[in-house]
Amino acid sequence: MKHSQRLLLALFLTVLAIPCGAYYSSLSYFEQEALKTARDRAIFYKNTLDNALSRFEHLPFVLSHDPAIIATLSVGSSTFLNKRLESFAQEANIEAIYLMNPDGLTIASSNYAHPITFLGQSYGFRPYFKQAAAGERGKFYAIGATTSRPGFFIAEPVYDKNALVGVIAVKVDLSPLQEAWLLGNEAVFVANSDGVVVLSSDASWLYGTLRDIPPERQQAIEAQKQFNGEPLTSLAWRPRGDHYWELSDVDYLHVETPLPQMMWTLHYLADDSIVHERSLLTAVVATVVLSIALLGAVTLRSEQLRTALRISDEHRLRLENTNRDLERARSDLAKASKMAALGELSAAVTHELGQPISAMRNYLTAAEMSRSPESQAKTLSRLSAVVGRLEHAAQQLKSFARQENRPEQEVDLKDILAGAQLLLTHDITASQTRLNISAPAGPAPVLGDRLRLEQAVVNLMRNALAAMTDSDVRQLSVALSWSAMQASISVSDSGCGLGAQTLEELQEPFHTTRPSGEGMGLGLAIASSIVREHSGALTARNGDDGGAVFTITLPSAAAVSCNHAA
Repeated sequence: MKHSQRLLLALFLTVLAIPCGAYYSSLSYFEQEALKTARDRAIFYKNTLDNALSRFEHLPFVLSHDPAIIATLSVGSSTFLNKRLESFAQEANIEAIYLMNPDGLTIASSNYAHPITFLGQSYGFRPYFKQAAAGERGKFYAIGATTSRPGFFIAEPVYDKNALVGVIAVKVDLSPLQEAWLLGNEAVFVANSDGVVVLSSDASWLYGTLRDIPPERQQAIEAQKQFNGEPLTSLAWRPRGDHYWELSDVDYLHVETPLPQMMWTLHYLADDSIVHERSLLTAVVATVVLSIALLGAVTLRSEQLRTALRISDEHRLRLENTNRDLERARSDLAKASKMAALGELSAAVTHELGQPISAMRNYLTAAEMSRSPESQAKTLSRLSAVVGRLEHAAQQLKSFARQENRPEQEVDLKDILAGAQLLLTHDITASQTRLNISAPAGPAPVLGDRLRLEQAVVNLMRNALAAMTDSDVRQLSVALSWSAMQASISVSDSGCGLGAQTLEELQEPFHTTRPSGEGMGLGLAIASSIVREHSGALTARNGDDGGAVFTITLPSAAAVSCNHAA
């Protein structure tokens, strides 16, 4: 045999041995896991059955000391006791409570009014009666001789002056428990000491036998009428090895647990196919892993032969992908920049138009309230001026979109201050703010856009009014100064001042200290932008007597002309 053939044979045997070894090694593990689960389930069912059997265990003992029951045994029957037992049965949710005399004849019963009643029936043949008549607690499972319904019977002797005068018994209906087992989708049954199945999750197993019953024991069962004529056929219950049993030609993993109080045994059956399925799955996984390992080895060998070419291709593809990522990043950045600019532009438009619209609303309200033609004419004139401001703002926004340069004109800062005062008259009056204005006697000319500069002053005055909202004293002071080289407008308030904030922080777009919904945080940002457009500066400081002072400094018209000439 050639070396290559021996190598292939060894590889084949390895591939065959690993799945087989994985199957048999995992079979024991999964079998132990299934047994542990089965034991836990068996204990659960045992506890459930123990609770059902012991729930009413002491009820007959309590009833045996009831004076009404003892008295009834002395007179032979009692309609009152029938109703009393009926009430007890309904309250305890029990099938029947009945009283028998020393001969086993029922003289009172909770089901006295039912078509099929224990009243007048003799149960002296039942083992539970005999045990109670002998002074012990009687327990017995049987199919009812009267009702033909199975149940669990508990009986206690009744004494009067230390003499046995009767037996009190209860019948517990176990059908709800069995119905729950039927719905549980698990294989479980209980066999008595004779090997007869008395409870089962499979109705076809009921009253079947796990082993042959001796003839003398069969006669005793028939005499006790325990199963009321059921045939008690064999279930073909056979062992198939450790922990495995066959029932009705089906193999099960089997666990049993005793119920000593009744000498019963609970059997739990688990489908053993799941153990083999899991072991088979483990073998399949081992085969797949081995196949992947072999495939990996072959692939690695092939890959080594193409390493140089692949590295070259990878470098080329990586470079192409990097270029595509860069283009995509540039595109995304451009889109994000456009969206940010659009957002700031939208907010600026809203802020720029807010004050003129507010002034228009105030003038319209004044016009509606005024009866004087002269006052109405004056109000209409002011409205016309506000509309002019709106048109001018719209033209400025168009110029901004087209990147056009706006022509500079000589304007008087006193006129700008007067226009700002006119727009804010209603706000100043409504806030009960005292306004102090100081200005030089002569004009204060500067070069620029009148409405833009007026908007900057309005923004500073509006911010000052807002800063004094919670102040007890509201005083707004505006001081205008002018010299040959520069002019300035200072706006001071009696509010809370700047605190620890700097001007750079305050003039950030959308930065505001007002409650949500009361400001956009654009006033200072727009004012600062306007001042910069006019080659000026905006400064801020805390006032000597409290509050804040914002100052706009602009070059005078003469200074600008000198610079242009130079």
